[in-house]
This record gives sequence, structure tokens and C-alpha cells, in this order.
Amino acid sequence: MNNAIQKKSDASIQGIIVEMKSHSKTVVSGTNLVIVLKHLERISEHCTNIAEYVHFMVNAKIIKHEKHEEKKLEN
Repeated sequence: MNNAIQKKSDASIQGIIVEMKSHSKTVVSGTNLVIVLKHLERISEHCTNIAEYVHFMVNAKIIKHEKHEEKKLEN
């Protein structure tokens, strides 16, 4: 989930940067948008961590290691 959010965030930031380069009046608002996107991305990471902790408390199973195993299989 976090990878999908990060990819969308990065794509949005690149679009904002392109807009700021072509229109200097958008630099201040574009910078603010980039900061907000980074904060939202961090919030999503916190939500993932909370969900993992709740899953562990309910099921007594750690899922963080499963994510790392999936990444190894993808590479």
C-alpha cells in the first residue's frame, strides 16, 4: 500500500515541479502542496504501522516480516 501511495505522491510532486518551473507565480503554492503531500505520505506510513500493531495484537502474528519477504521475491 505504501509503495502505491509513494508512487502517486512522487508523480504528483513531479507535476507540481513542472508547473512551478513554467509559471513562477505558482512557486509558493506549489511548495506548500509538496509539503502537504509529504506530510500525507508520512501519515499513511503511520496508519500502516498502527494497522500492523493492531493485527499483531489481535492475531499474535507479525506481518512486517512478510512484507520484507515479498520484496525479496519481487527482486
